[in-house]
Amino acid sequence: MKHPSPYNTLQSYLENSNFRKVMVVCDERILQLHEEFVRIHFADNQHTQFFFFPIPATESHKEMSMVMQLLDQLLIHHFDKNHLIINLGGGIISDLGGFAAAVYKRGIPFVNVPTTLLGMVDAAHGGKNGVNFHHLKNGLGSIYFPQQVFIEPLFLYTLSDQEWLNGFAELLKTALIGDTELWYKLELWVLGESLSQLRSRISAQVIKQVASIKNGLVQQDPQDRGVRQQLNFGHTIGHALESLHLEKEIELPHGFAVAAGIYYETELATRKGILETNQKKRIQRVVQKLYDIPQLDLSEQSRLIHFISQDKKNKNGEIHMSLISEIGKGIHGVPVSIAEIESLFRE
Repeated sequence: MKHPSPYNTLQSYLENSNFRKVMVVCDERILQLHEEFVRIHFADNQHTQFFFFPIPATESHKEMSMVMQLLDQLLIHHFDKNHLIINLGGGIISDLGGFAAAVYKRGIPFVNVPTTLLGMVDAAHGGKNGVNFHHLKNGLGSIYFPQQVFIEPLFLYTLSDQEWLNGFAELLKTALIGDTELWYKLELWVLGESLSQLRSRISAQVIKQVASIKNGLVQQDPQDRGVRQQLNFGHTIGHALESLHLEKEIELPHGFAVAAGIYYETELATRKGILETNQKKRIQRVVQKLYDIPQLDLSEQSRLIHFISQDKKNKNGEIHMSLISEIGKGIHGVPVSIAEIESLFRE
């Protein structure tokens, strides 16, 4: 893992680095929405040659076929371990670009420049990279850390409400597992204000506070074998919902799936006697204010169980989940039966 950067911005980092070649893996929309940012940072000069690999930032494109295309471009342009990849986009971009960086010539440097709230508070940090495989969310992946992560709040202003909510779910999750005071602030804002007012509340300071919680857990457990798994709260059911939708070839934004995962896994924690009922109700009220909770028929429940059985946290064929014991306190490695999961969708 890297120490904090002495550079405050991507521009200063590039100006003070000696990378002769840079591959910019980017959400194709960024090239249109933020032409000035691209021009200022990536104009060719005598020292650095920039290449671009723009892709549609959808889950259906986060596949090995796209990784192979990126690896082909790195090879064609003779990239080596002294060159750099910049991932400019949301979580899909950092997942895919980071995975390619990890496997190309056994690892080349990369940095993340998240352009979505989801990326800023979660996906760009922690070194987890991956692609979907046979409809399994992040079925292939690596733990390979970026050299730096640069937060540029200007990108938040061009996000749609849906894309902003996509990231806000991860912000809620992080507060629930690690910051009681922050959660109660978020609860007050969500229940008492409009979406536009809520958006204005989430400043660069709040984003850095949330990222710091995640990075603290990552530093304790970089290989994701213990306490870091608390970050997966909401993700066992959330990832399974994403896989279910991938199978149906329907886009379900990651954050919306995680929000549903928080709703159901909070219910599960209460039924197991881990979380108090009044806290569950407060959490579910906040989630329902912003997100639709999917209801599943019997065939969908069956497929959901199938995907949950493939979750990376499982041990020896037994399902393990990361839950919360109270607001602000995450726990991990909780064994859960299939019957307990099925019961969540019966009422």
